Order: sequence, then structure tokens, then C-alpha cells
Amino acid sequence: MAVSNPRTVMRFFLFGFVVSLCAFSPTHPTAAQTLTTGEVLGQVTDPSGATVAAAKVDLRESATGALHTTTTNGQGQYIFPQVAPGLYSITVTATGFQQTVAPSIIVEVGKNSTINVSLKLGNTSQVVEVHSTPGAELQTLDSTVGNTIGGEEILALPTLGRSASSLLLLQPLAMPQQSTSTLQSSRLGGQVAGARSDQNSFLLDGGEITNPIAGNSDYLRAFSGGPEGAIPTPVESIQEFKVETNNPSGSVTVGGGAQVVMVTKRGGDQFHGSLYEYYRGSALNANRWDANRLSQKKPNIVDNRFGGSLGGHFLPEIRKTYFYANFEERRRSQATFFTRLVPTESLKNGILQFRDASGSIVPYNFNSANGPLTTACLVTIPNNPTGACDPRNLGFNPRIRQLWQLEPAGNDSTQGDGLNTIGFSAFGKFPVNDYLGVMQMDHSFGSRLHFTANYRDYREDAGFLRQV
Repeated sequence: MAVSNPRTVMRFFLFGFVVSLCAFSPTHPTAAQTLTTGEVLGQVTDPSGATVAAAKVDLRESATGALHTTTTNGQGQYIFPQVAPGLYSITVTATGFQQTVAPSIIVEVGKNSTINVSLKLGNTSQVVEVHSTPGAELQTLDSTVGNTIGGEEILALPTLGRSASSLLLLQPLAMPQQSTSTLQSSRLGGQVAGARSDQNSFLLDGGEITNPIAGNSDYLRAFSGGPEGAIPTPVESIQEFKVETNNPSGSVTVGGGAQVVMVTKRGGDQFHGSLYEYYRGSALNANRWDANRLSQKKPNIVDNRFGGSLGGHFLPEIRKTYFYANFEERRRSQATFFTRLVPTESLKNGILQFRDASGSIVPYNFNSANGPLTTACLVTIPNNPTGACDPRNLGFNPRIRQLWQLEPAGNDSTQGDGLNTIGFSAFGKFPVNDYLGVMQMDHSFGSRLHFTANYRDYREDAGFLRQV
């Protein structure tokens, strides 16, 4: 389609230019870790402890082979800012020294990995492999209290609804369970360090996904939801989960509660995938005690969560584009136990019943099919000086009678007045189906240019108890 409007063309190119700046902006050396990256830094010294300047330092990612290169400054210091989380190796090369390799460097979200390297005299063709780097795990550049979980730990740890954000409940300072008497907070916990649960913040791949109405979706789930963001984060799609429970870093502080940061999985040189299914059913659970009291059978409740994932790369060699895809579906036939007031059989037939001063039941018939209609009431009120129960002689409304015939028979005598109303308690089926798709793509154009795209699509089909 040809575009003839010059203003439209200008807007199109301006939009493309802005997107290019955002997607292809090079790494700036003054920026440290971001919401989705970490930082690797350290100092290179010789056997006497003196610093080594102009040493070449290579940081290579194990999964993709992506290489980042820098040189040490006059104080022998080097830094790699904005490093994606994962497993890396560091190689240091300097004239007159043996080449030194530090493998298995773990980079985590929002953390600084300090790797100091001591070189040995020799030829550069000689290689020294360092298996332990003292101080690499010790965080000395910030005082944030929290934990980072990644890899198989995310899949193995118990989570509410298989949601990665529910790992917040397992952290120190987090309240895993709260009294149901508190209405304005989650009954499934999530309060951290004394702050309310709606003060928690959730970030995914650097984007804010905190629910704008409530920090843990309570208002949308009748105060029974767990701590989560507005976008689902199943554990299968998350590479790393970080939570800051106290003294959070300035880059992610957006609330008074916990700061939860999550990063989506990425592809690598090796193809990897998974197929999974999680089943929960009524066969594994007992019936409710209040349902047993009314002889209500245990409903057939089934919760099926299944899906698959695949990660790898497109194109060969230096043109590789890495991808990760995950699809998950959840089918739940939930059953909620509810109680409603319904008319008694006598009221359905047009007979009202009340007790007089002595406690005796006095019936009032307004249905001619039952016999003579009641014409006088026991109590005279100002607007009805004659004392007639049906001053306009309308009788039992046939429309109301037809509507009440559709009401179920009461089964709970502990509810209602027992004369005109009675309780009806039963299980209501509320099917809920969830569909989630995740797509992540990465392409590196060099050590200073990287492109990342992430897309998520989510849909939920559900009924609500208030419809009953």
C-alpha cells in the first residue's frame, strides 16, 4: 500500500528511529546491572600483588558462546556491565604472563560478581585454570536483603499454582499465611517485613507488571489470591527469580514491600525442551466437613495443567538468532461450596407464616388454590387502617409463583427463619480455562550490540461466584 501523506511518512520513520534506538542501543560503560542483568568486575594482579594494566579480559557465555571483551585500566580493573544472567567463563591474557581461565562464573540478576585474577609469569601459550575465585559469592557493593533462585530450583520448589511469583512466600521476612479475619489483605499471605501485601512490586524482563489495583490481585479474586503480577509467570518460563525483602536497591524500588524481579528463559547453542502435566483431582482430597454435614457428595474436581517448551537457535554460526517458546494450558473444573436463602414449600404455595406473641405459627393464605384467602392481619399499621392483609385483592402474583417454582428445595435448616425462608447449600461448578504463550528471541551483533524481543499472550475463561 502506497503512503502519499508526507506527515504520515515522517511519523513512520520517526517511530522506526525511536524503536531502533531502544532495541539497538549499545552498552554504556557507566551503567551497572539493570533490572534484567548483572555485572562482572574485578582486578588483575601479578604474583607480587601489583596491578596489571592493559590486560585483555574475555567474558564468554557458556550457553550461546557470545563473547564480551574489555581491557584493564591503569589500576588493573575491568568491568562488564549489563550481563545477562547465566553461566560464563573469564579468560585473562597479558604479555609475559600465562593465560588464566576462570570457568563457571554464575551471573545473577541485580548482583555484582567480583572476580579478581592473579596472573603467573610465563608464556601466553600456557593456560592456568582457576577453579575457585575467593570473594566471588560475597556481595560487598550493596546491602540488599533477598535471594536469587534459578535453574532446576525454580521447578523443584513448591509453588502455589506453579507460579514463580509465589516463591515470595518462601523467603525470610515473608508471611506465608494470614488470618482470614483480615479482609483487606491476601488470605494466602505475601506481607513482607511488616508491609501490606499490596505494596509488593513485580517486574518481568525489566517491565513493571504489578497489578495496578492491588499488588497481589486480591480485589480481583475476592481476597483469596496469592502474590502475583498482572501477567502470569509460570515456573517453566522463568530462568531466574530474585526477591528483595529489605533494603532494596534503588533501581527496582517502586513500593514499600518486597521487590520481585523475574527473567524469561532464553535459547542457546544446544536445543532443549520439555513436556509436562500436573494433575490434581478430588480423588486425592477429602470432602468438606460442612458438605458432609448436609450429606453432600464430594464433587468431581479436576485441575489439569499441561504444556511444553522449546529453546534453541536459528541460522548458523555468527548469524545465530536464539529463541525460547513456551505454551501452557490449564483446565480446572472447580467446585465452590455456597449457601443461599430460598423460599420454603409453604411460601412457594402462597402461604406466609409468622409466630404470634405466644409463639404459635399463624398462616396467611394468599393463593385461592389453597382455599379461602386471608382477609385480616393481626397487626394494624397506619397505612392500612382496615387491617386487610391484601388491601388491593391482588392475591399471589402468578409470575412470582412461576419464578419460585424454579428455586431448589432447601436443605439447610440452620439458615433462614425456617417458616418462609430456608438455606440451600451445595457445590457449584465453575470451569476455568487458562491459555498462556511465551516467545523470547535474542540476537547479538557483537560485544556491544544486542537485540531482544519478548511476547506474551494470555487468556482466561472463567465464571464468578457472584453470578449464582
